[in-house]
Parts: sequence; structure tokens; C-alpha cells
Amino acid sequence: MENKEIENEAKRNNEISKEYRLLARNSLYSGLHNFTLIIYSMILSFLLARLISIETWQYFILANTIILMITQLSRLIPPSLESSLNYYIPRYFILKQNSKLKSFIIRSLFLRLLFLIPVFLVSFLIFFVFNDFFRVAFNDNLSLLFILSPLILIDSLNLTLRSINSGFSRFNINFFLYLTRIIINLSTLLYCLLFVNNILIELIALISVFSYLIPFFLNCIIVFKTLYRIKRTKEAPLSFKKVSNLTFTYGTPIVFSYFLSTFWGELQKLGIGVNDAALPEGEKINLTGFNIANSYATISKAIMLSLNTSLLNSFTRLTTKQYSENIPSFYNLLIKYSLFILTLISGFLFFLVDFNLVLIYGEKYLQFSLFLKLIIISVIFQILIVPFDTFMLSQNKTKILAPIKAIVIIIQITFFFILLFYFGVIGALIGLIIIELLIFIFYSILTFKIAKIKLKMGNLILQYLIFFISIGISLFLENIVLKELYINILTNLNLLILKDLPIFSLIIFFITFIFLYVVLNIIKKEDLTYLELFFNKDTKVEKLIRRFLRVLKKITIS
Repeated sequence: MENKEIENEAKRNNEISKEYRLLARNSLYSGLHNFTLIIYSMILSFLLARLISIETWQYFILANTIILMITQLSRLIPPSLESSLNYYIPRYFILKQNSKLKSFIIRSLFLRLLFLIPVFLVSFLIFFVFNDFFRVAFNDNLSLLFILSPLILIDSLNLTLRSINSGFSRFNINFFLYLTRIIINLSTLLYCLLFVNNILIELIALISVFSYLIPFFLNCIIVFKTLYRIKRTKEAPLSFKKVSNLTFTYGTPIVFSYFLSTFWGELQKLGIGVNDAALPEGEKINLTGFNIANSYATISKAIMLSLNTSLLNSFTRLTTKQYSENIPSFYNLLIKYSLFILTLISGFLFFLVDFNLVLIYGEKYLQFSLFLKLIIISVIFQILIVPFDTFMLSQNKTKILAPIKAIVIIIQITFFFILLFYFGVIGALIGLIIIELLIFIFYSILTFKIAKIKLKMGNLILQYLIFFISIGISLFLENIVLKELYINILTNLNLLILKDLPIFSLIIFFITFIFLYVVLNIIKKEDLTYLELFFNKDTKVEKLIRRFLRVLKKITIS
């Protein structure tokens, strides 16, 4: 009996280890996807700026925006189908209910097409009927809408196919298909830049569609091959009506939550735009600065977004396997190390603000330096949102998210707009930090009361203190001695072009940050031992990671 219990415990630990490894791998590919998107956007902007004029680029952006809006609308019915796929596929897969699994995927695809095709046809018809209206906006470039219109079908269906891959924990396939699209697009545009004269905007639109089309066909083959290999089991398949009920019941609250989040983002821009309208002509620039700051902050946000789908997949699998009691310790460990990475990267971004502005936009944009720094600080308090939301999704408690988001948006609107109209944009951005801090407290209460998970708040507070102390020490030393010393060194080396790259401050921040983590015993040996479970294969990469974790254990106090 005792041997059987030991055997069962070993089997259980092995299963949990597999789930943690799966989360680590999936999060890695999701993170790569998000960071690749940032780099891709920068390279794409660089190429387009040299291939077409600013005026022509404006028409291309407008056409893409219209197509994107229609694509977003097409996703409303069935509501948040992609989240439903990420919830039900791992559940049926773990339970080995292949008939339900196969029927759910097939009928979900049919549901998507049932609403998507009419949206596509109506959009095409609107472009024709209101030809004169669109011609006013596009001048002689109306053909862009028709060339890009296939993306309504391709992009929407591709999102559904990617969600099917995610449900089976194939985040690596999604990443490599995305990488394929980027390589096709950028390499074709680079060829045009080097060897083709007088590039037409229509050609760039065709290249864009083509770059989507190839990975889409590959994804279709992968998903259909997966469906073919799923052998039916004895339980009855799900009916079309049942699948419709499941997706609409699960997805509707998520769509409402998504709408509120999107609405808040656009409302901030609208408020700043209205506030700018009251300023003298030469000072109406705050909205531009705010947009640049938000774009810069996506680098930090990418860390949290990379956990979104992979975390939903892992929480669902753990719950289905009846390993729910392991979630609280896993949840706390996840937040601790996510916050470690988030604050470390945000610290680097904080000191690289001026360098980024000069390098990408030019010196005159340095006036927005404070905008970027304040938004970077506000982002670090968003750490609890994604884990809580995905945990609720994994427990099929989607209905609770809508009222929570409604409360959050009331807090956001109240503080932001009061501070905006009384203290201007800087006041509103400082208000964003206060707002995110309040929301952090709100979500910590929700995690305890609703998710029934007790957070290690002492550690989290200590981690935030380490971030601010490291920033403070670096800024103090920079202003007292480092900045002048750095400029003198660059002058002697004739490298003043790097004057906005604060290398000394970055080094001081990093050393202080790591030193405080070790001295204050935030990183524990038991955590590192726990993390080693993620990487127990004998591949070169995982061996290297294990060595790094062992080195960390040697310098860790306890």
C-alpha cells in the first residue's frame, strides 16, 4: 500500500512537472511572438518610409484601419470564439473525449464561417455602393480597399486556427507561422527597396495579402491534419446547437470585458485630444506624445500578454486533471518571477527613454521623455490582472469579469479625467500611476476573496521597493556625478552621438536591483529548485538553464 502511494505521488509530481514545463515553453513562444511584433513594426515602418511618400502611406494606413475594424467586428459573433477554443480543447483533450473534441472544433469553424462570410460579402458590397464616399477619403487609391479586403476572411480565420493550435499547446507552431509571414513581407519589401523603382502602393498591399496567405494555407493543412488524426471515442459528439450554446455562454462576458478595455484605451486618447484643442496652435502635441509613450510601454506589457493564452491553457489543464490544490503555490511563484522580469525590463526601459526618442523620432521629441517614464512606471502595477482573469476563465467564471471590468473602468475614468482637466496631461499620467496602484489593491482583494488564493503581499511590496530604490539610487548618482563623467568620456572618445544612452545608470540599476534581490532573500533556493522541474530534459538549452539556476542557488542566501 505504501509503495503504491509513493508511486502515485511520483506520478502526480511528474504530471505537475509536465504542466509547468508546458507553461514555460508556451509562455516563451508567446513572449517571442510579442517581442517579434515590436521589432517587426519598427523594421516595417523603416522600409515603408523609404518606399512610399508620407501622403501615400496615410492611405495605406487608412485602408488597413478600415479592414481591421471590419475584422474586429466579425469576431463579435460568435463572441470570443478563440477564448472558448482555448478553454474547451485542453479540457476535452485531457479527459480523452475525442468525439466531443473533434465535433467542437469542426462546428466552431463552421460557426466562424457562418457569420464571417456574410460580413465579408456585405463589406465588399458597401465598398461598391458607397464608392464615391470612399473615393473622397482615398483620392485615387480606392483600389487598396479591394486588394486588402481578403484579409477580412484570412485574418479572422487564421486567428481561429491559431487558437486551435494554442488549445493543443502548439504555441511553437503559431510562432513559426507568424515568423514566416514576417519574413515573406519584409524580404519582399526589402527586394523592392533595393531593386524596384517607383513602387506602387497597390503592390505593397498585394505583398501584405500574400504574406498572410502563405502561413494561412500552411495553418489550414496543420489543423486539418490534426483533425484527421483525432479518432472518435464512444461518447456522443456535440451538436451544432450545443457548441453554439457553449461558445455564446462562455464568450459573451469576455467580449464585453474586451470592449470595456478597448473603450478605455480610446477614451484616454479622446480626452487628451479634446484637452489639446483648447491649447494654442503650436502646443497641440500631447496626443502624439501619449501615443508614442503607449507604443513604448508595449514592450513591458508584452511580458504580461505573453502569459495570457498559455496561462489559460495551463490553469484549465491543471483543473481538469484535478490538481487544483497546486494552483495557489504555482500562482504565487508565477507572479513573483513575472514581477521580477517586468520590473527589471521596465527599469532598463526607464533609463533608455531619451535614447529611444532620439534614435527613432529625433531630438525634438525629447519633450515627451516624462510621458514615457510615467507610463512605464504605471505598467508595473498591472501584474495581477492577467493571472486573475485567466484563472477565472479557466474556472468557467467568465460572467464575473464584466462587472469587475466595469468597476475598474469607473475608477480609471474618474481619476484620469479629473486630473487631466485640472492638472493637464502630466497630472493625468501621474494619475495613471495612482489608478494602477488602486487597481492592484482591488485585484489583490479579488484574488483572495474570489479566486481563494492568498497572495504573498509582503514579497510583492518588497519587490516594488527594490525597483524604486534601484531607480532612485541610479538617478541620484547620475545627476550627482555619472552624467558629467559619462559626457567627458564620450567627448574624449569623440562619441557624443551616444550621449543619450546612459550606460553607467543602466549598470548601476542592474547591480543594485540584483544585489537587493539576493540580500533581501526574495529569490529563494526552494523556488529555484522548483523552477528546475520545468527544465528536466537533456537538450542543450535546458542543460544550460539548469546550470544557470544552480549558479543562482549558490549565491542565494537561503
